[in-house]
Amino acid sequence: MEILAKDSSLVGVLMPHPLRKTALDLMEGLFPLNISVLDKSRRKRGKVQTVQENDRKSHGDGPEECPKSEQETKQRNKDPAYMANQVLKRSRDSTNKLDDITSKKLELMARLQRRLRALREEREQVLSESRECARWGERLERRLRELCSPGELRRYCAFLGDLEKVLSLLLCLSCRLARVQSAISRVDGSTGAEEKQSLSERHQLLSRQREDAKDLKENLDRRERVVSGILAKYLTEQQLQDYQHFVQVKTSLLIEQKDLEEQIKFFKEQLENLDQSIPI
Repeated sequence: MEILAKDSSLVGVLMPHPLRKTALDLMEGLFPLNISVLDKSRRKRGKVQTVQENDRKSHGDGPEECPKSEQETKQRNKDPAYMANQVLKRSRDSTNKLDDITSKKLELMARLQRRLRALREEREQVLSESRECARWGERLERRLRELCSPGELRRYCAFLGDLEKVLSLLLCLSCRLARVQSAISRVDGSTGAEEKQSLSERHQLLSRQREDAKDLKENLDRRERVVSGILAKYLTEQQLQDYQHFVQVKTSLLIEQKDLEEQIKFFKEQLENLDQSIPI
């Protein structure tokens, strides 16, 4: 808030509209997300603790120094976090004191940098769990090959393949729609008529496409019930519950991965805008 009081150009990226929706908000109610909540909460507690420990260690002194190899990589990619380190390093080597607003921007960039690291670590853990979930699915498919007819097995495999496709489509459309809604929420008197019209048309198009994708999801739900009926002929009650748990975990991990990617993208955007606002 102190930064925004002195640099209003950052309002759009540092202080999103209170009604800003995320893709996860728009996915609510479409898929069961409760299965991985405990695992996700456990991961988040661990990451939050890591961030808090880093904050205590740094005492707000700015970005932590990176290993030389990591610095070189970031320098090549012109990463804002690396540039924040360089600006702060130059300030320490200089007799000139940074002005208050620049110091606060660098402090905020350091905090965003630590949050990005935590989110990336969490994403790696989600990807690891997704790989384990895939191995779980392979074991289940091998078991069903021994039990089901070829036609029944094809129905099962087609359902799982389409589940991932429909989910990916819904996530993609929800992300794009959330970004357009966020842009619309920032429309004011200074926004041109052409831009308003473009945002309105994009919102209508994405809304229609998302409704069509929801129809695909309803069809997928019906197919899932058929597949569950087929598997019920061959699996015990516990094995059937394990299959249903597998489908829910697979779904939750895909949604969680996309949510983390969107958060990472948002924080990177904040870092880039902060970096660009600092005088060279």
